[in-house]
Amino acid sequence: MLTIYDPITLTRMWNYTKITSSQWTRRFYDIGSFEIHLPPNTDNVKYLKHHNIIYEHGNFGIILYIKQNRNDIEVRGYDLKGICSMRQVIPPFIYMDAPIDPLYGYDRIKGKAETVMKHYIQTQLTNPTDVNRKINNMRIEADLVRGPDMAWQAKFTTLSTELQKIGTFSQMGYDIVLDRANKKLVFDVIQGTDRTKNQNVVSPVIFSREYRNIDDFEYENDSFGSVNTLYVGGNGEEEEQYITKIYNVEYSGINRTEGYTSVSSDDVEEVEDGGMSYLEENSVKETVEADANQKLKYNKDWFLGDYISVIADVLGEKILLNKQITEVQEVYEHGNVKIMPTFGEKKDSVIKRLIRRQ
Repeated sequence: MLTIYDPITLTRMWNYTKITSSQWTRRFYDIGSFEIHLPPNTDNVKYLKHHNIIYEHGNFGIILYIKQNRNDIEVRGYDLKGICSMRQVIPPFIYMDAPIDPLYGYDRIKGKAETVMKHYIQTQLTNPTDVNRKINNMRIEADLVRGPDMAWQAKFTTLSTELQKIGTFSQMGYDIVLDRANKKLVFDVIQGTDRTKNQNVVSPVIFSREYRNIDDFEYENDSFGSVNTLYVGGNGEEEEQYITKIYNVEYSGINRTEGYTSVSSDDVEEVEDGGMSYLEENSVKETVEADANQKLKYNKDWFLGDYISVIADVLGEKILLNKQITEVQEVYEHGNVKIMPTFGEKKDSVIKRLIRRQ
């Protein structure tokens, strides 16, 4: 069943009981998307409007695309995290008559990663200086001060892009859900649970064809354009510019791949954290995509963002990979359910725009 909610009052408007098919793609660090098909003779299609909120199979979304012909009604959009793609990070100086402190040129924040992410939601969505930018029915869950310490700055970039960068840097995701009882959109930062084979706190989750809990898999190891040694420049010119070198492991010889980026700041922490974020975004990406069956239950035995173990035969040898579940694709069609998790972060996964028309 597909339920439609008014985006302002968050009250239920209609239920559609006949769905031809639906597909949801959820991402831990990035915004997700959906595609839903309904029969052409569906009643009350007037509720299928841009920015109306939908609920289906435990997922919330916001409608951004509708197409109808004699055979089909197609509805597409983002999950509710897509609201963050509708805002730019506006720095404080925009609202000042005569800013004199260069610090106001960026929206700057230091603290734990969760604090940093919730700061940007507050300044850009729930309590912005410009009241026309405010989403009145959104609240932020209490800050539990989780994640690593970091210094961050942003201006005139898409809010979802900044959250994706901060999340990838700190290995923390985020979500927006609809609290239907209290009629509120709720933002929170989420952390995955370590369910790998080498821990004993919770029951381990191991995906393997030998265990018959995945039906097929695809392994990918991509180092095109990757960087493992980064030079980062701060403010200044020529020999006065602050330059630092950043790496996780010091590589040498042919295994060393160098890159350069700049961070417009005089603050050493901001420069270094901006560099670490760039390094993470441009690292070698090792991923496994699989078709998971129901032996391990999605959203019961394992969740988006969890760290799990994968045993696979790759390039002539059996390997054990401990990876995070960064994406889950859910397909519902003709009474069948198909769940396809992605283990590890794929390159270029940031959504730049709504899925292109086929």
